[in-house]
Amino acid sequence: MTMHYDDHRGAPAELPPSFAIVLAGGTGRRMGGASKPDVVVAGRRMIDHVLGELAAQSVPAVVVGPPDLAVPADVPTGVTLVREDPPFGGPAAGIAAGYDAGPLSSGTLVAILACDAPFAPRVLPDLVAAASNSGGPTSTGVGASDSARTKLTGDADSSAASVGAVAVTPDGRIQRLLCVVDSDALGAAIRRLENAGGVRDRSVRALLGGLPLTPVDVPAWATDADTPDDVIALERMSPDGRESPL
Repeated sequence: MTMHYDDHRGAPAELPPSFAIVLAGGTGRRMGGASKPDVVVAGRRMIDHVLGELAAQSVPAVVVGPPDLAVPADVPTGVTLVREDPPFGGPAAGIAAGYDAGPLSSGTLVAILACDAPFAPRVLPDLVAAASNSGGPTSTGVGASDSARTKLTGDADSSAASVGAVAVTPDGRIQRLLCVVDSDALGAAIRRLENAGGVRDRSVRALLGGLPLTPVDVPAWATDADTPDDVIALERMSPDGRESPL
């Protein structure tokens, strides 16, 4: 069950997340050392795509990235730039830093995104709807493939009520950097990891893998770009209909 963003624009069925954590650090090694947030896809920097979509959905953003990253200061919903301490601490540390800097509110949803998936915020309404309407075990995933559902329930207690929703790509990959999570559950997961040796150099799966999340199928254009070839592929399947001439 994956609807196109145009079906949601202007009238999301559920309340948007209270804020979004956008990971924009890393070394961009597979991108030839380029700053991933600044890589241009379909005429705009990837970070500008992400922040623009969040603003369109009235979702404040906490960007976790280098202090010299250019982020717009005039976004109506607000953009906060933070850095994990020490830097280059890995994705779990980045999520923890973003969580601490966000406008937290108990019982709301927090979105987790990566800057290298420029169109991914367009499926947030699908994830929010799935998280809001599930209320049951993760084994009842929304439209997701059996393999992805099996992976998720293998990580978490399949009998537990869902605390959010996570994207599943057309090739069956679980995209934990495209999810929405209950703010209290996310905070508890961060504390658990901190008490088990810390969040530095820990994976997203180590942080979120134990949480029961409802899997939701997303289109191919919602995936990330790790290489220049990935950028070309994303441009060709841009949901805005712009195609690369390459």
